Amino acid sequence: MLEAALAYLEHSREIDHDGLSEMYEDLIRLQRRRLEILHGDEAHPAAAHPDYQDRYGDVLRHVRGVQRATILHLFNHHEINEDTMRRLEYELDLMDAQFDDPEHG
Repeated sequence: MLEAALAYLEHSREIDHDGLSEMYEDLIRLQRRRLEILHGDEAHPAAAHPDYQDRYGDVLRHVRGVQRATILHLFNHHEINEDTMRRLEYELDLMDAQFDDPEHG
C-alpha cells in the first residue's frame, strides 16, 4: 500500500505544476519514512525502539491538544471566525480518528 502511494506521488510530481514540487517532496518524504519504520530501517534506529510507536502517538495527541487550544484562543480573541474554527477542528478530528484507529496506528 505504501509503495503504491509512493509511486503515485512520484508520478504525479512529474506531471503536475512545478510550483507544487515542494508539496510532493513533503508527501514523498512522509511515505518513505513510513516505509522505513515499517521495514525497521537500520538508518533510523529510533524507529526500532519498542516504545517508538506508542510514544509517537502520545506526542501527536498532545500536539493536537495544543493545536485545539490555539484554535480556541484565536477564536476567543476574534482572530478567526467560527467557520474557520470549525474547519480547523474538523481537520483535527480527522487526524484523531486516523491515529486512534488501531489499524492505522
